[in-house]
Amino acid sequence: MKRIIVTVLVLGFGLSLAQGETIPYANAKYGFTLSLPESWRHYRVIEKKTSWTPDIKADTLYFCLPTKDASWYESDGPGGYACLLAITVFTHGQLKKIEGAAKEAGGMPGEEISVFRKNSRYAFSYSGPQACPDDLHERIGEIEGIMKSFSLPR
Repeated sequence: MKRIIVTVLVLGFGLSLAQGETIPYANAKYGFTLSLPESWRHYRVIEKKTSWTPDIKADTLYFCLPTKDASWYESDGPGGYACLLAITVFTHGQLKKIEGAAKEAGGMPGEEISVFRKNSRYAFSYSGPQACPDDLHERIGEIEGIMKSFSLPR
């Protein structure tokens, strides 16, 4: 009997998964992959430019989940969604300029951008939410595991 293996790339669409399975996410533009827990199955990714200095805008990928909180407003995401994870992608040149501008402005240690992964083209930073709706608090605890799954090709 022949076995056929089908790989599905999910970009913001819901799936039915067994408990404990993960949802693969691959970003072809920046060359990284990560795994989302099944509790994130209805996620959406919104890509926006983030201003760091007047002349530097970096791409930020917001991973957003649907919320039951009708009063929740998310400036970076679609209506009815809360953005729980932001991954910002800098070129090495952008990062150097931002760090230089911070030093010129008298930036204090610890204010620099925290880069968690780099490759030959990009530096990646991430952050969780400053606030989130009550129905998504448990999802915040999953961010560390998601970021541990972050992978760049060698």
